[in-house]
Amino acid sequence: MVIAVVLLAVAVAVLVVLLLRQQQLSRQAAAAGEEAARQTEHLKLELQHLSHTIVEEQARRLNDDNARRMDALLRPLQVHLEQLNRAIHDNDVKSAERKVSFDEAMVRMGEVTQLLGKETSELTRALKGESKTQGDWGEMILETILQQSGLTRGREYQTQVSFKNAQGRLLRPDVVVELPDDRKVVIDSKVSLTAYMAYQQATDDETRATALAEHVKSVRRHVDELAVKAYPDLMERACRHVLLFLQSDAALSLALSTDPTLNCDALKKNIVITGPTTLMMTLQIVEHLWQTERQNRNIRQIALKAGALYDKLVVMTDSVQELGRCLNRTRESYDKMRGQLSEGRGNLVKQAEELRAMGLTTKRRLPQELCRQALDSYGGGADSADETASEAEEPA
Repeated sequence: MVIAVVLLAVAVAVLVVLLLRQQQLSRQAAAAGEEAARQTEHLKLELQHLSHTIVEEQARRLNDDNARRMDALLRPLQVHLEQLNRAIHDNDVKSAERKVSFDEAMVRMGEVTQLLGKETSELTRALKGESKTQGDWGEMILETILQQSGLTRGREYQTQVSFKNAQGRLLRPDVVVELPDDRKVVIDSKVSLTAYMAYQQATDDETRATALAEHVKSVRRHVDELAVKAYPDLMERACRHVLLFLQSDAALSLALSTDPTLNCDALKKNIVITGPTTLMMTLQIVEHLWQTERQNRNIRQIALKAGALYDKLVVMTDSVQELGRCLNRTRESYDKMRGQLSEGRGNLVKQAEELRAMGLTTKRRLPQELCRQALDSYGGGADSADETASEAEEPA
């Protein structure tokens, strides 16, 4: 009997020891599970941080690469623009030199008039001595030369322009020619054919000599009258030389050959005597200056537009880079929201599926792949994921 009691006591003691040992093992297993969960969560956070770091590094490299590519694209354009600006500057300098030398060209034109001439005897004979007829003919010749030179009335030259001198006298030159630098040249037409025609029609030397002297005197008189008017003083930025236009090269050539000092005396008074030939040459020089000016304006406009295009491209490049940064931030926000939705212990998908598993009535189900990802992220294992996926496949 005693032995049975002892054996029973031993059995109870062994049972108690086994129960205590089982409780100890359960606590150790629970602690190990919690530690494993903490390690898993820590590893997940580390992986998320690493992925974000990789994404940021890739975005930074992408931005740097885009900046290098845009710089390589824009640099040649910038170089070409600098070259274009240098070419424009050089062209402007040359144009200024050509404009400064215009007055010198006028002086040379006065010297050239002594070498040029063209016979218009038959026409001048037909005009006889009618002053009105000669005046109309002179205006017609001047207008024809202006039109044939390539200049346009109202743009490169003006007619019937009036000025008042200091004494209040109204003066009206025949033509005012505009130059590209806002300077002006006056052309005044004078007809001096009466004495010239008398010279042509003379039958004896005495009459011929008298008519020739009168012809030279008539030309000098026109020079003096034009010098007294002082047109350059009445206009702003007017060239100091005024063009005196005689409609007959033959008459002009005769006067200059008879009195070699005529041209020099006229130049001293800032008067350049021209005929149809020399006036045409002078106006063609003016027309060439206008062509050069229009080309320069076009070049300057091209340079301005190219500069504006470059600035616009720089702004667009900044916008593209800002767009890239916005896309990166959007991607980061998406990753963060996706993590809150289906990753971690308290992700929304897992909680929603737990509510559904408790008997929540729904009409629609979450995607199977999202549920599997949420359960795998929580650590529910493949069995739990398959179970939830099977439930998700059941009809509502």
